[in-house]
Amino acid sequence: MEHKKLEFCITQKSIDMFNNSAFGEIIEMSPLDFLARAALSGGYNKKENRLEMGIDYGDDYSTTTVKYLIHKIKEGYCFGIPRLVVEDHDNGLYYVDTHEGRHRLMAAYYLNIDKVKVGIEHLVYNEGYGYYRRAHHRSMWKPIQNINTIITENQRSSVKEMYGMLSINEWKNTIKIILERNRWRFEGIDLEDYEIDKDSYYERHKSGEDF
Repeated sequence: MEHKKLEFCITQKSIDMFNNSAFGEIIEMSPLDFLARAALSGGYNKKENRLEMGIDYGDDYSTTTVKYLIHKIKEGYCFGIPRLVVEDHDNGLYYVDTHEGRHRLMAAYYLNIDKVKVGIEHLVYNEGYGYYRRAHHRSMWKPIQNINTIITENQRSSVKEMYGMLSINEWKNTIKIILERNRWRFEGIDLEDYEIDKDSYYERHKSGEDF
C-alpha cells in the first residue's frame, strides 16, 4: 500500500494576508532553496549564525522545535506562511534581508517535502529615507520570475571572512551537508523528552501572527 505524500499546509488566513497586501507575493520553492537563502539573513556575524541553523551546535531549542514541527506536519496541521523579506534591486536581483520560518522548513526538509509556499515581502528603495522600506503599492515591485534571482546577503564582511563568497548552489550544498549530518537528531526521539510550550508555539504559527 502506498503512503500518501506529506504536504506542508499553510493557513488560508496567512495566504490571504499576503495575496491582499501591497508588498507581498507567494511563490513555491524547495525547503533547501529557502534554507540556503535564509542561512545568512538578519546580519548575524558570530560563529552561531544562521548557517549552522541552531542544530549544528547542539542548540536544544532549535532541535526541540524542529522535532515538534515534524510531529505537527505529520498530523496535518497548518501553519503561518514562511517568508523571505527581500530588497528589490535595479539589477534584477532580490537580496534577502531577513526571514521567518527556518525551523518549519527544516522540518519539511526532514520529511522529504518537495515544495512549499513561501511569502515574498518586497522592500523598495526610498529616496526620501535613504534606505529600503516595505512597498506600499504593488506597482512598486516586479514579481519574481525565477528563484535564482533571489540571492543571499553573503557580501557581509564577517561572513565573507569565515566562508568566502559562495554561489547560491554552493550555499545549497553546504546547507544540505549540515542538515544531513544532523538528521540523526530527529529520528526515534520521544517528544515528551523535551520541554517546550507546544500549544502556544503552534497557535502562534497557526494564526499567522508571525506575518
